[in-house]
Amino acid sequence: MADQKDMSEDLKRRLIEFISTYHDGLRLISYQQADTADNIRMLRKVLSLIAEAPYMEASWFDARRNAEIAPLIENAIQHSTSIRALTEEILKDWESTALDIDADGMLARFKTEYVGMFHTWKSGYKEDIKTLRLHSKAVGGRVDESTVIDFLQKVRDLKAEKAWFAANTEALTAAMGDQYRGETTEWNRVRESMSKALEITNVFPYSSISEESIVALLKVTDSLQLSGEVRRIAEALSEEILIQLEEELKGCRYVSGYSSESDISLEILPQITSFIENCDVQVQYVAEFAAAKKDSSLFYEDITSLLSNVAVVKEEQAWFADQKSELGGLFADAYMEDESDWDAISIGLTTADRLSALFEETVPAAIIQIVCGQITVDDSFQPEVAELADLVAETDPKIKSFSAQFDADDFEMLELSTVANHYDACMEGFGELNKWLDYAETREECDKHGLADFTARIAELDNTVSDVQAAFERGFYIQWLNQQLDGVPAVQNFRRRIHEQRSERFVKLDAKQYEIAKKRIREKIISTYPDLSHVARAGSELGILRHEMEKKIRIMPLRKLFRSIPTLLLTLKPCLMMSPLSVAYFLDAEAYQFDVVIFDEASQIFPQDAIGAIFRAKQVVIAGDTKQLPPTNFFASSTTSNSSDGYDNDEGYDEEVYDSILEETANVLPNRTLLWHYRSKHEHLIAFSNQEIYKNELVTFPSSNESEPDTGVEFVYVEDGYYEPSPRNYNVLEARRIVELVKEHIEKHPDRSLGIIAFSEKQQQAIALEIQRFREKHPEYEDFFTEGREDEFFIKNLENVQGDERDTIFFSVGYAKTKEQKANGKPMSMRFGPLGVSGGERRLNVAITRAKINVKLVSSILPSDIDLSRTESDGIRMLRSYIEFAMNGEATLASAHKIGKPDDFVDSIAQFIRDQGFKVQQYIGCSGYKIDIAVKHPSDLVEQFVAGIECDGYSYVSARTARDRDRLRSSVLTNMGWNLYRVWSAEWYKNPEIEGQKLIDFLQKAVRVCDEKIKVLEEQKRKEEETKRAELEKAKAAREAEERRKQREQEAREAKLRTECEEAERKLREEAERKAAKLRAEQEAARKREEERKQAEEQRRREAELKRQQSDLTWVKAGVRVIHQRYGIGVVLAVAKDTIKVRFGQTERTLTYPGVFVNGILTRSVSTSEPPKAKGPEWAITGAAVSHKAFGDGVIETIDGTHMTVRFGKIVKPFLYPNAFADGHLIKGKAIVPPAGAQLQIPLLKNKRKDFVAYLRSKKYAETSANAMASAVSRVGKYVIEQEISKAPIFEVADDKTVFQIWTLLEHNEDFIKFDNSQNRRFSIAMKHYLDFLSSAIKEEPMKAERKKPENGRLSLAEMLRNAGFECIDNRATSSILWVLYDPAKKDTFERTIAGYDIQCKLEKRGALATNNAPAWRIMFN
Repeated sequence: MADQKDMSEDLKRRLIEFISTYHDGLRLISYQQADTADNIRMLRKVLSLIAEAPYMEASWFDARRNAEIAPLIENAIQHSTSIRALTEEILKDWESTALDIDADGMLARFKTEYVGMFHTWKSGYKEDIKTLRLHSKAVGGRVDESTVIDFLQKVRDLKAEKAWFAANTEALTAAMGDQYRGETTEWNRVRESMSKALEITNVFPYSSISEESIVALLKVTDSLQLSGEVRRIAEALSEEILIQLEEELKGCRYVSGYSSESDISLEILPQITSFIENCDVQVQYVAEFAAAKKDSSLFYEDITSLLSNVAVVKEEQAWFADQKSELGGLFADAYMEDESDWDAISIGLTTADRLSALFEETVPAAIIQIVCGQITVDDSFQPEVAELADLVAETDPKIKSFSAQFDADDFEMLELSTVANHYDACMEGFGELNKWLDYAETREECDKHGLADFTARIAELDNTVSDVQAAFERGFYIQWLNQQLDGVPAVQNFRRRIHEQRSERFVKLDAKQYEIAKKRIREKIISTYPDLSHVARAGSELGILRHEMEKKIRIMPLRKLFRSIPTLLLTLKPCLMMSPLSVAYFLDAEAYQFDVVIFDEASQIFPQDAIGAIFRAKQVVIAGDTKQLPPTNFFASSTTSNSSDGYDNDEGYDEEVYDSILEETANVLPNRTLLWHYRSKHEHLIAFSNQEIYKNELVTFPSSNESEPDTGVEFVYVEDGYYEPSPRNYNVLEARRIVELVKEHIEKHPDRSLGIIAFSEKQQQAIALEIQRFREKHPEYEDFFTEGREDEFFIKNLENVQGDERDTIFFSVGYAKTKEQKANGKPMSMRFGPLGVSGGERRLNVAITRAKINVKLVSSILPSDIDLSRTESDGIRMLRSYIEFAMNGEATLASAHKIGKPDDFVDSIAQFIRDQGFKVQQYIGCSGYKIDIAVKHPSDLVEQFVAGIECDGYSYVSARTARDRDRLRSSVLTNMGWNLYRVWSAEWYKNPEIEGQKLIDFLQKAVRVCDEKIKVLEEQKRKEEETKRAELEKAKAAREAEERRKQREQEAREAKLRTECEEAERKLREEAERKAAKLRAEQEAARKREEERKQAEEQRRREAELKRQQSDLTWVKAGVRVIHQRYGIGVVLAVAKDTIKVRFGQTERTLTYPGVFVNGILTRSVSTSEPPKAKGPEWAITGAAVSHKAFGDGVIETIDGTHMTVRFGKIVKPFLYPNAFADGHLIKGKAIVPPAGAQLQIPLLKNKRKDFVAYLRSKKYAETSANAMASAVSRVGKYVIEQEISKAPIFEVADDKTVFQIWTLLEHNEDFIKFDNSQNRRFSIAMKHYLDFLSSAIKEEPMKAERKKPENGRLSLAEMLRNAGFECIDNRATSSILWVLYDPAKKDTFERTIAGYDIQCKLEKRGALATNNAPAWRIMFN
């Protein structure tokens, strides 16, 4: 080390100054850290950044807050830039005062009011132009409208930019403090300062600054004096000075022993400075020690080791000095301070201990004296000593051999008698000795393998451990687990609190990103919208759409509109929801192309219907369930079948099943199966289908309360129910039981939606009829059946329920034994309609999976009634299994008994919970996923799980993603009522007591919460029962009062009626007598008038004969046919002096005479009063197609003698028959081909409307309501023609399938939906009834009211009523009305009497003139 030198005084001084300056910098920013070169560089970086930053805000030092503020600042900069640019552009041509005008209002007027040819004449226009000229810099110049609009838009934009600053003032002030000055803020200075603050934050360790340092930094930036100090310190700590000091230190003595030069500046620097300041004296000693050292090298470790040893020696010397007197007293002459022989003293002490152990009490004094040499022993004892020595030499090896078999270190210290006893015991129990020897050998073997501690502990417990192997295994596994955990940092560092905080944050952020994604998509779509403030060209897509939106009439059909605006439509609505048929009809194939097309319920879509939409897409997603209904010919078969049995006979069920687009593409496109089922609020609703249909592949979730009533699957047995065979084909008792359940449902769960599914259409109709009767009897429940709701009440069958969902589903089997089969003990017929044919199991799968909360299976049969040996139908087999499942629950499911992989950890947690007194059930669930541990309520009266315990075992890791594990699955289980708690195995292993207590606390709290909920529910139930009881009592009292009132009113009415009837009888008699007298007088007067008429007629005949001879118009007379240029053919009614009266059709007109003949307006018809002898063409019959030169194609409506009528579209024209054909006006036309296979036959079409009205009447609708619905359907027919959806009205389309297709299009037609909603949905309601009519058997055999006509010899209705004691007033000769005076006592008799007649009857409470205003029934004959 000859090249090293001592540290110079100058270096010492500069080093001390450097470190002092460094400490000044730390105090300046209120920060503490070690004196290392890296820390010095960090401080210099911070001070340099502070010196460069104009100013700082405290929030800027928070990286997260800085990231939040940065976008706001950037937005503010953009808005500020826009304000400057807009202001400069405006002030080029306009005064600054122009910025204050009402730009929005004026711009709106220029765009909407000031348009058209004469807009410059409007007073407001002139005022606005005048105002603008005042603000314009162009003196006396003309203000151009385009310039004005551009100026106003800029002013409006400028105000919007300033409004942004006003709206965000609070946020900007919070972010920038006093430096925020609105849009005039120095934004570049702010941005630079924020950047410096972020750099300062990143310089500090972990990018974190304490609040004290932040306050100090802000103080520095606010003070000019401190800013100068910062620059001084930063310059004094420059890199050049630091490097120079390090270089000089490397050459100094006492620092060359470090392993690398780079370490000098990091660690030696603070020690050197302290050494220089405080250890000048010690340096001299170290120098002397270095000189005395044998080798010349001296390291820092040598110095520190020397000092440590010296300190230890001094401590030991001090201890001996303190203990000198005590040690001298203990060891006497043997203690000689530093020269004591401590080895000899130690041997003496050991000998004394061994000697003391030989005696039970104290050692005899003589022996002590002998040992200490105070007494000399003679040779008289030598023979005994020799003899003892020989005995010891002889027995010692044997004793050692014997003692070696026992684990006894003090064996040599035992009395010989004790040893002898041990030996005798071993010889007597030789068998036990073998065991002991085995034990000794085993223990020795264990000790050799390092298990000495374990065997010693077992021996200490005197072998009382019951299962040593289990104890060893437990200890071994604990040690092994500790070793393994040490090698897995993720598990070793696992902390429950931290992990759950991360999980909760992930859940929140994951849910939030969904909302952000929706807003992002919305923002992206809105950004593509066209600017509505600009004027659109007339021919542009925007112009076309605006024009159509403003029209009130002659609106463009949607198909044509969509064809005109393809780009704009996809811009406004980039996602369209349409049926495949709507896509093909409304969207042009070349104009509309999509990025992706998604088919939902694809199992119901025909491939030919889907292919058009597929060709319009770049990619396609086809979603559906092959285990549900495929496409069928249901509508075609249901409208063309003539079988009265419908689907109630398996043989009569004729259905063609087709492959859907889903099945066609299953083997071509990649497949993904969605396994999670979370719609059902109770696992039993899907558990059966999961096992029978989906092979337990679905992941379902268990319910927290499996025994709660009105949840899951329940079986309702109708014991006395029976099936009525053809032609009825339904089970009426089962339908009535359904009605009872509906009433219970409304009263108990009015907030739950309800649907009823029947096995057959006939059973559906029977249930509908019973429900209708129930509604009529209980109008108080009518709100529940309100139509138009999203989840409205429905009654459907297996065929048409797919796609529907309701909270509760009532499932009516309907099929059962007939009365005859029950009476004679015969087996039930194995006919179950659509369920018994191929694919029946699919129908059942659809039906039983429609409920969200509860399914009630209503059946008149038990599983034993279904004999599977008599059928091969999978649907019937599955029905039997489902009935068993509904009766017995999950016990019938194989999947409910599978617990999956056993989990010892779960078992241990479950046992721990049981040990605390809780009831536990493990592995709850019917599918692959199961709740690990479910804790029941302690009370046997409460059948509910209060908590679910999830461990991080098989169930937890079965979910592949964190979203599935921690958010989605937990969310589904929480919605199903589970109170979840998660046990982490790593935390439980490390802190079992703490985690166990947390678990118990959670369970106790869960029980308390459950109890509170039960109390609340019981209190709520009690209040509801009290309220209901009070309402019932109130209603009962009201009914009784109403009945009493009605009885009093009835008695009063009857008394009044008797009085009125007596008075009416008297008046009728008087009136009859008066009328008879009047009639006789009128007959006499009529006779006289007839004689006068005949005389006058004879006189006119003579005058007419005279005139005929005087004029050429002698042929003009009453009864003669004439032709009018406008009104067509007519008949002369009367001819006066200057007028002539002619009837044209049903209209009579009076014309000038003889001017109409002179002017040629009226001419004589070539036909005579007699019908022509000639006949028309054979093809000219009613309904035949004809063609006219002017009117085009038409259809013959009527042919009546010499006249005929022809319909041309909406116009009906009269023609002469057969002259119109003979003269060539009409020729045979082409047959009209209606759209979609319809047949245009006018008589049939009229019958269809009539049949529809009859169908509605059969459904208990009033005649006015039925006619109103028929009119609504006719109005829909006009609409579809106007919209070019169909070429014929609804009633004129004979093909029912075409009607269903038309309705499918209308359901997705927004214009029709708006139109329908404006009319309270009467059109959609009427169309649904019409579709039901087309789908029912009523279409083939219209349900007409049975009308009875009087037969020969049968009494007339009037005679029947008179014989029954009624008073009748027969005015049928004059008004077609028969009046029957009202008698309340004979009301039932009256209704029975008129029941068989084709009449219309109504009670007129105020009567009429014929009844002298007395109440009476008015009967009109059809």
